[in-house]
Amino acid sequence: MQKIISILKTHLYFPVTLMLVSVLLRMYEMCALVFFSSSGAVPLGNVVHGLFADWLFIAFVSLCFFPAFVLMNFIHKKTAIVITYCISLLYIVLQTLFVEYFRTMLYPLDSVIFSYKPAELLSIVQLSATGNFAVLAAIALCMLGSFAVIYQLLAHKFQIFEKFSIFNLCTLIFIMCAASWHIFRPRYQKFDNEFRFFVTVNKVEYFTSSVFTHFSDKKEFNSNETGVALKDFQNDNPHKEFMSLNFPLLHRNTNTDVLGEFFTFGEQRPNIVVIIFEGLGSAVSGTHATLSLTPFVDSLAAQSLSWSNFLSNSGRTFGVLANIFGSLPFGENGFTFISPQMPQHQSLISILKENGYRANFFHGGLTWCDNIADFMRQNNVDVLLDDANFDTTKYRRIARIEGSDFSWGYHDGDMFTESFSYISKSTQPRLDMYLTITTHSPWFVPNKEETQKAMFQSLAKKGIVAGTPQYEILQKNKDAATCYFYADQSVRNYFTEAQKQAWFNNTIFIITGDHRQDLFSPESEIEQYHVPFIVYSPMLKRAEQFASVSSHLDITPTLLGMLHANFGIETPEYVHWLGSEIDTARDFRNIHNIPFMNSNRSISEFLSGMYFLKNNTLFEISDGMRTQRIQNDEIQYEIARKLNNFKQVNSYVTKHNKIVVSD
Repeated sequence: MQKIISILKTHLYFPVTLMLVSVLLRMYEMCALVFFSSSGAVPLGNVVHGLFADWLFIAFVSLCFFPAFVLMNFIHKKTAIVITYCISLLYIVLQTLFVEYFRTMLYPLDSVIFSYKPAELLSIVQLSATGNFAVLAAIALCMLGSFAVIYQLLAHKFQIFEKFSIFNLCTLIFIMCAASWHIFRPRYQKFDNEFRFFVTVNKVEYFTSSVFTHFSDKKEFNSNETGVALKDFQNDNPHKEFMSLNFPLLHRNTNTDVLGEFFTFGEQRPNIVVIIFEGLGSAVSGTHATLSLTPFVDSLAAQSLSWSNFLSNSGRTFGVLANIFGSLPFGENGFTFISPQMPQHQSLISILKENGYRANFFHGGLTWCDNIADFMRQNNVDVLLDDANFDTTKYRRIARIEGSDFSWGYHDGDMFTESFSYISKSTQPRLDMYLTITTHSPWFVPNKEETQKAMFQSLAKKGIVAGTPQYEILQKNKDAATCYFYADQSVRNYFTEAQKQAWFNNTIFIITGDHRQDLFSPESEIEQYHVPFIVYSPMLKRAEQFASVSSHLDITPTLLGMLHANFGIETPEYVHWLGSEIDTARDFRNIHNIPFMNSNRSISEFLSGMYFLKNNTLFEISDGMRTQRIQNDEIQYEIARKLNNFKQVNSYVTKHNKIVVSD
């Protein structure tokens, strides 16, 4: 017994030291958020709660590790101490890195890293690096040094546990903390908003919990359960005439036209141009913006059909192409990540090509990222412009990370300019797809000082000047904001050039964002997906603004319905679209069932009617995609049932190639 007590004394020095270092880490996190991020004030209560959460987690893990420490002590005491010391240092390094990640992204690192191959992940880390590695290394070393000094003082100089009163008190506190970890650990459902939860939660715990959920959620559903879910899914969508349970998404194509009434069409089939704006959330553009950085896009929206409550279906870029151009299910990590080959499917691209359209995809970046190139090639695009196709003597890559050969690619202005060399002489009707890249870390733009000056002048006209709250927020994100203003100028320049082309007057332009960018603290629980949606054309009869809710999944069925009704475009008799036609009601409402795959590739959010389910928590939505937490077990059960049905259908059709009937 004396041996065990002696081992416990030795062991206790590690969690106690980590708890004291956690105070320093929380102080660093609070200062970093307040002074070096756009989060603004950080509630002190959440910081204190977070420190308590750190202590509970450290105590719980240490108690779980104690039997192994005892065993190692009986084998070799010094080895046990060295291993535990190294594990403690590893925790400090990870916690420091995760805090810095949270400071930059405003959400903690999670299982998303397992969605990439190791080589891809390394490239993304190098490309996304925005901070000063020397500063980050200095902070980590400071924390490691603090651990070494505190441990040395407690264990060797003062030997505090040789005093039984202190030892007994610390042992009691240690056991109580470890035993109560599961009861008092931060849970999303107990917080007013997601950001406060993220501030409070221990970042290492959040990461490990996310990883566990990621792998445990990839289970196979049994055949009986799946059969019931497939039928229930079809019953949840009574407006669709489904073909069979074997292909549960296939339903009769109604080809309903909801947009044609807004246009005065000519005889020629119109060109379709879709501009997907990286990170263009409604927080930085449009009428609901916290701070709009897109004056041209805003002015274009005033002349267009625009939806103020439009949603993407994925938390990052990985899902946007499949959602917009295929209204496709998500698979486990995003449709384009399904291996060894994406299932057979229909798309706006393939259907328009069958009807004589030319399909062009333009991107200044790396199309291996998110398997963009694979998706576009499977849909037989005619032109795929990416980083590898630019003339390096004519264009300069986005500034590279110092000391690295990696770059995201070419700026948006260069992408738009280069695209004209592929489309200016084309006489076929075209589907042009643009995916921008400049509004992505590491936040570099050409002519930075000139662009920033123009941005501040533009904002000053709106009263956003030094001393105003918005201006202070802007200062914390000046480089990122400059990228948005530059990208908006690039779109303006594209339209200026397009107006000179013969095809301009017979073209429908669509602008949307792929997801929200984390420049500002989210004001609602669905804001990650809240994006602008604009349909502009010289053929429009009038501008209209719609407050009704629709999503990226509705774009393909809407465009095909319009083209079929007005130009005789041939479309399949049966289609697999997850979405339906965009809602053109002027007032705020939602008639859709909308699934989402969040940034860590989990499917845990679902919108049905006016109710949004997120992480087993129910919210009611209102105009501007505001969310209010409510308690209604009946509604929550119903939406959770729909979410589970969708997850099973999603798993079944993507794993068994049951999206469309094979040729």
